[in-house]
Amino acid sequence: MVTLILSTYDISQAQLRALSPSLASDNYNATGKAKSNAKFEASKDKATKNFNKKFKTSAPVRWSTDENFIQAYYKEGDVTTRVTYNIKGKWFRTIKSYDAPNLEKRVANAIKRKFRGYEISCINEVQEGSVHCYFVNIVKDKDFKQVIFYLGEIMIHQEFVLQ
Repeated sequence: MVTLILSTYDISQAQLRALSPSLASDNYNATGKAKSNAKFEASKDKATKNFNKKFKTSAPVRWSTDENFIQAYYKEGDVTTRVTYNIKGKWFRTIKSYDAPNLEKRVANAIKRKFRGYEISCINEVQEGSVHCYFVNIVKDKDFKQVIFYLGEIMIHQEFVLQ
């Protein structure tokens, strides 16, 4: 009986020694994930705080994340806004998407002067750092162009014939 108890004890000790490294590894991984999650939550809190200071909206805001960015998305009226923060919660970029009636008049007039007869269909207004530009889709019959308005200049970004 004593031999059986000692054998059982020895087996359990061997199993414990074999499991200890993997248990320690699991514990280390869990601790690392907890720290990473805590950092992420702190960054998301910072992004949320920055968002609430800069963007006054009563629309519901949806948040998403990936390994590099934290994004806020909302739609107010006819304007969809996507705000991107880096992984530390610092503002990175804002993109607003809307139709022609919402385009700033000076931008619309400049494009209409340069591209007579074209209709403005939709706009992506981009702010990133000190850069503020407009990607404007224009169409005339089957001729489609995407132009960029930046610092008063208009450049053709893409163009093709619609089918």
